Amino acid sequence: HTFPTFLDVVLRLEKTNNYQNIYNLFHSFCDKETLEGEEAYNCDHCHQKKVTAYKKTTFWRLPQYLIVVLGRFDWM
Repeated sequence: HTFPTFLDVVLRLEKTNNYQNIYNLFHSFCDKETLEGEEAYNCDHCHQKKVTAYKKTTFWRLPQYLIVVLGRFDWM
């Protein structure tokens, strides 16, 4: 578990015709994701490399001011 300090959150807008609200965007941001390929985890305990791991974001404490960025474009 890590507790990084942050002031901003980038919420990705999906390319769909459906209506998207801020609650659904935050829900998608907090979904569990699998770390594979270049982002795979190197285990410090058993010293295996490229172990499949999962990442999930949970907000424990929000800053006084939170900047929400709506990401409309993909860099690829």
